Amino acid sequence: MKKMNDKNEHPEGTTVESLQQALKKAEAEKDRAEAIIAAIGDGISIQDRDYRVLYQNAVHRNMVGDHVGRFCYEAYERRDAVCEECPVALSFQDGGIHTVERTAPTGRGTIHVEITSSPLRDPSGKIIAGIEIARDITARKRSGADLLERTRHALLGADIGNALTRGDSVQPMLQSCAEAQVRHLDAFLARIWTLNEEKNTLELQASAGAFTHLDGPQSRIPLDHDDGRIGWIAKNRKPHHTNAVTGDPLMSDQEWARKEQIAAFVGHPLVVKDRLVGVLGVFFRNEPSEAAVQALASIGHEIALGIEHKRAEKERENITRELQKLIDKVKNSQREWQDTFDNIQDPIYITDADYTIKRANQAFIDFMGKPFSAVLDRKCYDLVHGTGEPYLHCPHQTLKRTGTPVDVEITDPVRKKTLVVSHFPYTLLDGSFGGAVILIRDVTEDREKEMRLIMAERLGSLGQMAASIAHEINNPLASILGCAEALHLRVKKGRYDAVLFEKYLTIVQEEVARCKNITTNMLSVSRNATYEKGTIDVNVTLQRTIELIGYQGRLKDLQVNKEFAPGLPPLQGSEGDLRQVFIAVITNALDAMNDSGVLTIGTREEGGGVSVTIRDTGPGIPQELVGRVFDPFFTTKSGQGGTGLGLAIARKIVDNYKGDITLSSAQGNGTTVTITLPGGSG
Repeated sequence: MKKMNDKNEHPEGTTVESLQQALKKAEAEKDRAEAIIAAIGDGISIQDRDYRVLYQNAVHRNMVGDHVGRFCYEAYERRDAVCEECPVALSFQDGGIHTVERTAPTGRGTIHVEITSSPLRDPSGKIIAGIEIARDITARKRSGADLLERTRHALLGADIGNALTRGDSVQPMLQSCAEAQVRHLDAFLARIWTLNEEKNTLELQASAGAFTHLDGPQSRIPLDHDDGRIGWIAKNRKPHHTNAVTGDPLMSDQEWARKEQIAAFVGHPLVVKDRLVGVLGVFFRNEPSEAAVQALASIGHEIALGIEHKRAEKERENITRELQKLIDKVKNSQREWQDTFDNIQDPIYITDADYTIKRANQAFIDFMGKPFSAVLDRKCYDLVHGTGEPYLHCPHQTLKRTGTPVDVEITDPVRKKTLVVSHFPYTLLDGSFGGAVILIRDVTEDREKEMRLIMAERLGSLGQMAASIAHEINNPLASILGCAEALHLRVKKGRYDAVLFEKYLTIVQEEVARCKNITTNMLSVSRNATYEKGTIDVNVTLQRTIELIGYQGRLKDLQVNKEFAPGLPPLQGSEGDLRQVFIAVITNALDAMNDSGVLTIGTREEGGGVSVTIRDTGPGIPQELVGRVFDPFFTTKSGQGGTGLGLAIARKIVDNYKGDITLSSAQGNGTTVTITLPGGSG
């Protein structure tokens, strides 16, 4: 642009010189000005130290176009280097304020502008950018006072921008804004209220000028019943401007206005996105210019944004604090969970859906005898079973398929322990299978106690049979004794008869076999089931059980119907266990029938296993007692020596075989017990 001569072109040189002095003094006070209000009336731009345009307000863009991001000399002058006597360059060199005049062609003709530049410093005093204020002086209609006012408005914008961008809290920030309005607009009093949404009340946050106190009648203005000027602005969300305060119906304190010689009032609602955040109110002893009123409208919007920003910042801080509390709570919960996890005495480990061990308690680490580093992130089948892939019937696969817990009882040959390994599924937030929680319990002592209880009941049953069985054995023993005596007498007399001797010896052989059969049956019941497991034919076991009970003579007066299905699948387990179950059920049936009536025992194949049905023609069981017959120590025969353990132990044995035992009965119609044993059980 062509350089213009200040002295020849500006008839009010003295005023310009005064203005320059005022600008220098103002700029020396404002080291941290960071923003300039857009709607002041002058074009405002900011360039960085490389002369790249950082900011243009709307007026500046209308003057020269939108050039943010470009170098100023390239955008404005079509040059490839900094202009000679560039005011911004001069401000960068000496830190001072420089003013030049330029002419520039625009779409509406050539315009004359006065450009004033000043440095923008950071808090340390370092110049970080330059500010240009471009004033259109084409018509030369504006006086020096107009220029001074616009400059003051620009400085007002700078002060407001500086206050809003500092790190102050809301109250100091708004106090700086109120003081800037008094300083640059010659206001008598400037006040700013913010809205307390919970109380629906405006609260005075800043007061500058004639009164700086924050208490008094105007410190809190309830919006639900205040009819004054501030309440009206807030409720209607409309600005209010009057140059005749005395007589204004919205001015509630007319006496105060006359006393303080208040001539004018300008108030603006502070609104962000249709939401009221506060009210700005400024009192004047002289009528403000239209430019001042417009400046207040503009800075009101900026102040509203500043309040909202601080509110959002405070909300973020609150959220951050709450989030930190939650994080601390989660960490504490995690520590508590881990401590609780480690204090559980049973070994526990947790896997993901892909068999990888993700967590383990101290008991599991001790159980495996390996450090945490050798356990975590290992495949469970590799760590526990030493295999390269899951075994065929891995419970993890069942969990994933069915989603139901799985218990597996195993015998640990190394530790010589009986363990129950319980697998529990867990799901992820999306409902998908997440993995398994595996709990290992040492039930060796429990199983030994159960076995002792079973053997005690078994031997107790044998004790009850002993007298009857002794009588049964006496018969063959008497026959054997008679034959022996006869043979002995004949030998003594020398009377040898081969045919007679063979007959007597055959009788002795048969009776000895009979005694052996009785004792064998008793021994098979009394043996410890833990060491006597093998293949079981259910029909044969039932037949032997019936024979054993028959030795007591309890089957003489009743009819026994045997409905055995041929070709039943063999079971794996202890014949002594199953015979104890059958003895308990059949003995209860005989007791119910008083050893007379009809006892029906049937077998059939069911689902690859065997189902046994034992039905009597006794009086039946009252309905209210049906659900208790398998409870330990429940008996209706306490007067006859009943312990209430027979059927309870029978259920325990059947449960150990993964089977089921049920009872159905109705008074007067007998009782039916059904025992179901799966194939390969035991």
